[in-house]
Amino acid sequence: MILVRDRMGETTLYGPAPQTSYDEGRPEERLFTEVARTFDPDEIDKRLEREMRFDPDIWVIELEVDDTTFKELVSVRTL
Repeated sequence: MILVRDRMGETTLYGPAPQTSYDEGRPEERLFTEVARTFDPDEIDKRLEREMRFDPDIWVIELEVDDTTFKELVSVRTL
């Protein structure tokens, strides 16, 4: 999971894109999709708690970057 906070306080949570998002069986890079976008940090915390109950071994990386830098670092797939 990737957590991105912007300067205005909005937080966006990205999770792994579903396998159907890939054109091939074993892609070279991981795709992500937007899971939640909010100004309420409690909403993000609740979503992460649900994810951790499903998979207690998840990794959450938090980035504080602008949109341009984020798009250079992470491949996002819109569903």
